[in-house]
Amino acid sequence: MTFLLFALFALGVFLMIYGADRLVEGGSSIAVHFRISPLVIGLTIVSFGTSFPEFAASLVGALHGQTDIAMGNVVGSNICNLGLVLGAAALTRPIQVHAGLIKKEIPFVLLISLLTWFLAWNNRIGRMEGAFFVALFVFFVYYCIRTARQRGDALPAAPPPAKTTSLPRSLAALTFGLILLFLGADLTIRSAVSISGKLGISQALIGLTVVALGTSLPELVTSVVALRKGEGDIGLGNVLGSNIFNLLFVLGVTATVHPIPSSPQFFRFDIPVMFGFTLVLIPIAGSQLRISRREGGFFLTAYVGYILYRVINNFI
Repeated sequence: MTFLLFALFALGVFLMIYGADRLVEGGSSIAVHFRISPLVIGLTIVSFGTSFPEFAASLVGALHGQTDIAMGNVVGSNICNLGLVLGAAALTRPIQVHAGLIKKEIPFVLLISLLTWFLAWNNRIGRMEGAFFVALFVFFVYYCIRTARQRGDALPAAPPPAKTTSLPRSLAALTFGLILLFLGADLTIRSAVSISGKLGISQALIGLTVVALGTSLPELVTSVVALRKGEGDIGLGNVLGSNIFNLLFVLGVTATVHPIPSSPQFFRFDIPVMFGFTLVLIPIAGSQLRISRREGGFFLTAYVGYILYRVINNFI
């Protein structure tokens, strides 16, 4: 029976990842039809596409009343992105870091991580805090688009016919992706709750580990592939963009729809760990504008240590 639950969980994660891929492909095609700048597409649809599984899982979890899974998925995914995804990517190939990331994106992720920690002091993220996060996310996207325009990024010419997908097919792909995304999220959350009950594991731990790891697979694949192609900025930018999306949009929208009570453990330990990973990234990335294999190994080891501590602590 437990094996079947894990199989259903894996199926749910697959549906979320495949649905997110269809969603991004359909959304990008629609944007091309309306001649939106490729950079703007990247800053919005594509950059956050790998985080749609986290959004679906957290929102569905909150709607089902599984708030610890919803909160754990966001915090756990951000820790996973910095520890596992960034660590594994740097082990694949050292990451060259653009100076702009040190000055803007990494401090911004640090700031909103600290803000999340502060707002969770009463073990609850309410609708007002959620709406504030969503407003901050809108401002962030606006800032990205404005910065892109100031650099002179022009709108593309009409797309080549051979690469054009018809508008109805693009809309169908987007709709199909959304359906798969939320069906997969529902299946993932239901099976995760059943697994936690049968194995005597808290829902918070399930959200921080199994669900977070499952929904972070797109970031892992994207970053490793980007680095193998020599695109270090894309690999690191994907991690940072995903963490911004998770905190501001995923947590913000979820809390706006349904206030999220959370375990005191999140405030005392897990959110500080998320903040700590981000804080350590600043001197490591800024020292020589690169993240070496050794430093990647440090992030990976720290993540494994965090997971082991949480698992052991669950049964003590």
